[in-house]
Amino acid sequence: MPMIADPQNTGAQLLRDTGVTLLTLGGLAVAFGTASCYGLPLLRASFGSGSAWRTGITLLAAPKGPLLVDAAASCW
Repeated sequence: MPMIADPQNTGAQLLRDTGVTLLTLGGLAVAFGTASCYGLPLLRASFGSGSAWRTGITLLAAPKGPLLVDAAASCW
C-alpha cells in the first residue's frame, strides 16, 4: 500500500521521533550496562569466582596509585 503524504508529518515531527528513538535506545544501553556492572559480579560470586582475581591487578597497580588517582580526578 503506498504511503499517503500526511501534512502533519513535518520535518520537526520526524526529528522528534528520531530523538525519542535515540533516547530510548540510550536508556536501554545504560540499563544493560548497569545490570552488567552490578549483576555480573554477583552472578560470578554465586559460582565461586568472585573478586579474588583482582589481587594480582592490585599488586601491579599499587605503586602507581597516586598517579591513577590523579588521572581519575582529572577526568572529573
